Formats: sequence, C-alpha cells, structure tokens
Amino acid sequence: MSGDNSQYHCPQGTPPMYKCQYRGSLYGHWSDGSNLPDTQHDTYGRNLATNGISAKCPPFDPTCSTHSPRIVVVAIGFSNWTKEMCGNQPTQNQDGTWEISHQVPLPPKASDLNCSLDDNIPPKSAAWSFINKAKINPDVNPSLVFVDCAEIGAVAGVWLDDHTNFPPHINTGAYTNCNNILARWPGGGIDPAEVQVVLLKNADSGETGAPNPLPLVELPSSGFSGCTGIVSTPYDACILEEYLTQIAQNLLKDPPGDTYKVFSGVKQLFVHTRIDGHYANPDPLVSPLNPEPHAYETGFAVKWLIQAQVDDVNTPGISHVFPGPLDYTTTPPEAPWMDWGAYMWASDTRIPCPHCPIPSVPQPNATPLTWQQQVAGPSYCVSGGSGLECDFQAKSGSHTDNTHPSLCGRSKTSDEMMYFFCNSPYTKPWFTVAGGGCTAQHVPVPQDSCDGFGQGTDTTGD
Repeated sequence: MSGDNSQYHCPQGTPPMYKCQYRGSLYGHWSDGSNLPDTQHDTYGRNLATNGISAKCPPFDPTCSTHSPRIVVVAIGFSNWTKEMCGNQPTQNQDGTWEISHQVPLPPKASDLNCSLDDNIPPKSAAWSFINKAKINPDVNPSLVFVDCAEIGAVAGVWLDDHTNFPPHINTGAYTNCNNILARWPGGGIDPAEVQVVLLKNADSGETGAPNPLPLVELPSSGFSGCTGIVSTPYDACILEEYLTQIAQNLLKDPPGDTYKVFSGVKQLFVHTRIDGHYANPDPLVSPLNPEPHAYETGFAVKWLIQAQVDDVNTPGISHVFPGPLDYTTTPPEAPWMDWGAYMWASDTRIPCPHCPIPSVPQPNATPLTWQQQVAGPSYCVSGGSGLECDFQAKSGSHTDNTHPSLCGRSKTSDEMMYFFCNSPYTKPWFTVAGGGCTAQHVPVPQDSCDGFGQGTDTTGD
C-alpha cells in the first residue's frame, strides 16, 4: 500500500500547507490559510499559560502539609492516544474488575495508572510514550501530574456523555473510568476539579456499532459550503467538529443526574490531529477505523473548531458552530480556551508542514516528519538497517491493520509533543521549570528516525 497521495500537497512553488486549497478549503491552521493566530486568542492564551495555570494543593490537603502542589494534566481520546500517551491505560468493568490493555482482569498497580516502566503489556511500551518522556526530563516542571484517561475503543462519540460503551467489552463509561483512575491515583487520589489542562485526540470510526451510525463521508471536491450540523451535513469532518464541540462544552459541566464528575477547573484544551492513515488495511472487517482521507481531514475539524471559538469570542452572542457556543470569556465559560496541539499528520514522505510541530516556531535543523511502513508483518525494524521504518503496528490483536502507531511511531509523536510543549508560548510557562523552556540536550528538535524500535503486536482497538 502506498502512502503517496498528491491531493494533500500544494502545487509546486506555493508554500507547503499554507495558502493553497484542499477541496475548496484553505490549508493552514487559521481561516485565512495562514499560520498566524487571532490576536485576542493569542494574547489570552499566553496570559493564561503565564498567570492562569499554577501548582495547587490537593483539596484533601489544602495546606500541602503532606503533599506537594501539583498541576494535573489529563489526556482523553481513543486507542492511538493512549498508546502515544502512556503505552495503554487500564479500564474498569461494571463489576469493579480492571482490564489492563483489555487482557488481564486484575487491579491495576500504581505503576499501571501513572505509566511507569514496569508494565509488561506490551513489554516496556511506556518507554516511548509522551508521559514517560515528560516525567524523566529534568527540564519539565516537576509539579506536573499526567493522567492518561484515553481508552481503547473510545472514539469521539464515546466522549459525548458517560453512557456510550463501545466496543462492547468496555462496560464503564469513559468519564466514569477516568474518575476511577483519578480516585485510585497514588497518594490519596485526584479530584476531577483539580484538572487544569486537557489533551484531546480523537476521530470518528467506520466500525459497525460505533457511536456515529453514519458511514464515513469525505469532504466533497466541490460545492462545500461549510458545516451546518450532523442532521444536514453528512461529512465526517463536520460530524467530528460537532463531537469535538460537545466534548469541549461538556468538560466544564457536570451533567445533572449522573454520578461522574467532569473537569470543572479546566483552563486549557489542546486538540491534536491524527497521524497518517494511508497504510490502514481497507478491508471493512479489519481496519475501517479512520483511514485516509479522514485521518487528514481531522485537521479541518480541529481548525474549524478553534476558529469557531475565536469567532464566538470576537462576536459574542452569535453561535458560530453547531451546537455552540464555545466562548471562554463568559461567566461561567462555555468551554475552556482551546488551541492546536502538536500537528502529527504527514502523507507518507510528502511533507505538508515543514515547521511542525509548532509551525510558528522555526526548526531549521528538523528532519521533516514522515510516516512510512516498509516492513510487513509483526516484525521489528533492524537498528542501522538501511533506514527501514515501521511506524505502524502491522498487527493489532488478531488483525493486520497498520493503523495504530508502533513503538517507533509512538516515539515520533511523543518527540513532536515534547518539542511542542517545551516551546509553545501557550504551554512553556507551566510545562517547563520556571517557564525556562527545554535545553537542546534534553529535548532536541524532533528527528525523523526509526532505527531500533519494535513493531510488534498489541491489543485490538481504535
């Protein structure tokens, strides 16, 4: 299968990704096709990062007599995200038993919950994850506590409420599962209200039984006039935008009648994009999940989502997205302030975003991000072996899907994320020690290298 697809590449002579069109919509992170954020949005985000997010004592120890102040960061999303964040996070069944990677119904160890390296499903998988790389980096703020609440199978529709259990083996709502992980956190647990930052990455699914019953429909080549809601707009990018909107709104509001708690103290929400989906097995019985062009088009859902929030703030009282609004300046806010996370998509060896993961921060020494699959089957890349890459798990459970990132793929995304959070003006003040950023020694510019990382097998999931 080839990942080369010219429709994702700007014509020769134009700036890659920016100021050119894909099916009538401009590339680029903002509505005008540029990479410069809205002034008000930018100013608010910078001020929030510097003055709005700080380490706080746990509610059960308000004077920090036995606990250190902390900044709690939670990740929510689907299987790709839990693999990239933590290796694989446990989930809990209705009867109270836990499934670690959906294989062993055992109570999770503290190390399972906080992504330490003594996990063994698969062996040492957390070593290539973002959370582990952040935890061991001396430039990262030691007050940060990272919690992976992403779940295998928890596609975007699962996070709309706490009642959608997909696939069937997940018997606990996504928010309840997250509450349970927080409650079992070592040292007395974490109150959901402590969460200040949420990292979201998700997509729609084409699997039978997924929350969205409609088939995945790509954006039309012409005649697209924008998203008007799930009822009248069948396009997957629009449906995903609606789902992301609802998730952003729901983060701050405990729904009446439910027992779970959301994250009422969230101040920032960073929405991340999919990795390349060209190598996904197209067999509908194997990996319908989120192949191309839908993986690429998640970027438009994110772009339109953030632009809708910008418009809601700049022209208050007018909802710019279904089911809006997303204004973070209201009392109470309609949603957290949100922005792009690290941009993770590339079309095989075609590079749409040469300055990613932070397009506005030059990275002159960076090797552009690519996604390749040159090793077939559940095998391992050879260290120093002529640059062979295996960025995707060829085998996921009993399926050969090439959808989920291999250990190498996870390392790529976590390197992009480390560079993003160390350098973004919206994260550096709270992510790094004293807001000083990360040294090149500890967090170099991401390099596109795969030597020595296993491909291996893993669990089935989205």
